[in-house]
Amino acid sequence: MRTLLIILTLAMGVFSCSNDKDLLNYDNTTFVFIETISHDDYFGDSKLLVNEDNQTSPIKISNERIHYQVLGTKIIYKDGSDIVEFNSTTHQTQIIASFPNTPINSFHVSPDNEYLAFSDYEDIFLVELESGTVENITENLEGDFRNPKWSPNGNSILARNGVLIVRPGDNGPTITGNFKIFSLSQQTFQDIEMFDQFAYPGSAEWSPDSKIVIYEQYQAVFTFDVENEQLKRITSEEVVATNPKFSKNGTMISYFSSDQSDNGNNWQNFLTIYTIENQTSKVTNHSYSYDASWENDSTAILYCTENGIFLYNLETESIQILIETGESKYLHSTQFLE
Repeated sequence: MRTLLIILTLAMGVFSCSNDKDLLNYDNTTFVFIETISHDDYFGDSKLLVNEDNQTSPIKISNERIHYQVLGTKIIYKDGSDIVEFNSTTHQTQIIASFPNTPINSFHVSPDNEYLAFSDYEDIFLVELESGTVENITENLEGDFRNPKWSPNGNSILARNGVLIVRPGDNGPTITGNFKIFSLSQQTFQDIEMFDQFAYPGSAEWSPDSKIVIYEQYQAVFTFDVENEQLKRITSEEVVATNPKFSKNGTMISYFSSDQSDNGNNWQNFLTIYTIENQTSKVTNHSYSYDASWENDSTAILYCTENGIFLYNLETESIQILIETGESKYLHSTQFLE
């Protein structure tokens, strides 16, 4: 087991947002997003922003990729070697862990705020925040591990596993990947069945009841029943689909789709809603879209386009623009706050 240095700090401080505040007439919807300066292939500084009370305020400005997590009313983000918690109610910040000698690729805090799982580009480490105990849970497994995600019930961790596999007839290995689930109670890993073991998978998410994992691979969306180990494809072969996410009530799935049939939309990547009960899908907008977030009551979805951040209301089927982007600004990674 690798030895890591973790520093836990309870020092509190108030983060000042008064120097860079845009007082715009947004809808009274509380959410977080990232704004990145972009010029063609150049990406500059990024801002982690919160929109509340009809105004946006910066939480973090960085020249590196910003990784953050929303946990209730808290926004947790990486700041150098620190993992920082920002309370959107009190506007106070707190360093919950520090890793001065360890690179952090991605992280995720457990729903009960007791554990932190993070990747150092190679392994997944489990940190007990109160005691500072660190455990490498993947050190005996093949490949590299990234993007840990806690199940909503806090019992398991989902992680992407990058591996090398030799395809029959090939002279060398293929770089591919899969997903594994780590059970805290059993201290064991379970493999998620992949549709194509040679196609690198995209994003993956838990269902609200922690029973299903949904993932994208081979330009399609799949669900995997963890208990029964059953794999199901929910998008047709004529649809290219990405970025699947469950609604908070677990009855719907959103993803971005492009219909490749003869009468299709030609790679336009539209926000699409799939209803699980009747297994039907509906395209909701007609703009190239990316990054979506479900409202906590499952009545609305935030999504980003090149023109800004939009709100789709499922009850009225209406679309409202909340933030209009400026020239050379790329808005992405939006999430609702509770």
